[in-house]
Amino acid sequence: MARFKIDPVLKATLEASKASNQPVEAVVVLAPSDTSSGVDSPAETTRKGKALLARVEHAVGRAPDSVNVFENLQSVAVRADARFIEMLLEQPEVDSAMANRAVASAPDSSRGRPRR
Repeated sequence: MARFKIDPVLKATLEASKASNQPVEAVVVLAPSDTSSGVDSPAETTRKGKALLARVEHAVGRAPDSVNVFENLQSVAVRADARFIEMLLEQPEVDSAMANRAVASAPDSSRGRPRR
């Protein structure tokens, strides 16, 4: 997981999730297919995101709880168990990742709580 940027809150959330068995929410930014352009088309982002998630699902034996592909932002939001997220982070298409919502026992978890 060290070849790219991972939010420290996501790392802490993954560790806390292993103990609590709570799902993890992460936003994963995909690396561009063509590094000279720097950005994939929305269609390429969707294709790549779906292929990536299917490969991880096959590897871990279960689907994520929810997925949202941000085709114009070259990223994917995923809610899944820690094993799925960790496997996702190992994939070569991943450029960076951050916590979408931190679990309560993770440091600085107030950042991920919904506003009231």
